[in-house]
Formats: sequence, C-alpha cells, structure tokens
Amino acid sequence: PQVPATRSDGGKAGKQSGKRDVFAYAEDAERETSRSLAVGAALGCLTLAVYIKTAYPTVPGGDAGELCHMSCALGVAHPPGYPLFIMLGYLFTVLIPVGTPGFRV
Repeated sequence: PQVPATRSDGGKAGKQSGKRDVFAYAEDAERETSRSLAVGAALGCLTLAVYIKTAYPTVPGGDAGELCHMSCALGVAHPPGYPLFIMLGYLFTVLIPVGTPGFRV
C-alpha cells in the first residue's frame, strides 16, 4: 500500500485535487491487476510445459499400469479399486484426443 505524501497546502486543496488522487489510485490498481494476471498466466504456462515434458508417455507397469488400463475400459481394479481415479481417468481418455492412453490418464 502506498502512503499518500503530505501536501504543501496543508490539505486545503479543492475537490478537484481529491478526484485526481482517486483516479491515480485506480490507475495504479488497474496496472497492478494486469501485471498480476500476466505473471499468473506465465507461471501457469510454465507449469503446464514442465508437466507435459515430464509426463509418462506410455502405460507403466505395476498398479499404475493396471489403473490406466481400467480407466480406459471403465472397469474395476483390485480392491479398493480407486473409483474416483478410474472415473476421472476415463474422462481424460475420452476428452483428450492426443497421445497414448497412458499419457492421457
């Protein structure tokens, strides 16, 4: 937060000067908001790029492979089965048309 500077006229200026102060504050807030959105968008794009670069490209072995397979078939894996993971994995295999099923899940 910015601290307003003391005025040389002892704060006895007319209303016009007060309106300019409010408009200057609004412009600063707008500039700060646009800067925050730009930084947020840049960080989001960077995070997505790192995730895509490091994502497992195919179906892995073990439980992870079984869960990927069950996500594609909408089946039940061994107990406890992880139903939320299976349903979300199925949605990703249906909604994302790019890559292998292992990459999509």
